Amino acid sequence: MTADTAGPTLTPVDSILLPEADTLYIGNPYALVVDPFDGSFYISDIFSGRLLRFRRDGSLMLGYGRPGEGPGEFRGGPGAPEEREIRVRKTWH
Repeated sequence: MTADTAGPTLTPVDSILLPEADTLYIGNPYALVVDPFDGSFYISDIFSGRLLRFRRDGSLMLGYGRPGEGPGEFRGGPGAPEEREIRVRKTWH
């Protein structure tokens, strides 16, 4: 591969250690999106069928969804959230 077709060079500038437990396990991460407003980030996990939102320090803020085909469920795992297209609505009954 020549330098013209190699693509961009990525330089890591920091790292975050994410918590892991029986109730929080990222088995097959699909995408990572950083929120430009507050620096939080979203990881979609195909294994658990959830979209997870973490604070800048790596602590979990919220988890969205579960596997399935009903309301609040993802069939085939969640995709990557698009910038400014994340819409989550909580309803209480």
